[in-house]
Amino acid sequence: MKASRLALALLACGLAGEAMGQETLQIRHESPPASHSAAPASQTPPSAGQLGHAVLDSPAWQPRYQAIHELARRPPAEATEGLELALATPEPALRREIAQALGQAYGETPPVLLGQMLLGDPDEQVRAAALRALAELDTEIARQFIRQALRDPEPFIRTLAQETLARLAPP
Repeated sequence: MKASRLALALLACGLAGEAMGQETLQIRHESPPASHSAAPASQTPPSAGQLGHAVLDSPAWQPRYQAIHELARRPPAEATEGLELALATPEPALRREIAQALGQAYGETPPVLLGQMLLGDPDEQVRAAALRALAELDTEIARQFIRQALRDPEPFIRTLAQETLARLAPP
């Protein structure tokens, strides 16, 4: 039976259940006989794309959260690639986690993705997480998106935008 890309990516990253106290799958490799000397296979970590797909494809919540947090630890360009892919998840709780992870990245893409989340996500809590992450980035483009949130249909988001703009340094 062929292992799925997701299972391989999660195993390579050790994302099979350690954080929640669950037992992880242990794979033992027997040493080849001396007559079969082969170079040891190195495990390569999953790519940002594989982790982004893990967020979308895993049937369990834990590997999905772990994939988001693994992406957050990657270099910003790599993290952004996987997080942008993962934004297609229908679960608001995961999109909130993605917004927080994007707020830790830097570059041109994270504020744009967060701005799109702030202005277009149907879930109010996801929009609030995107607004908070934009405030952490504190760039001119982030402030522009936060100013646009002053017209959000939800009073909570409008108030949060006003309070955030008052706290941010003038441009």
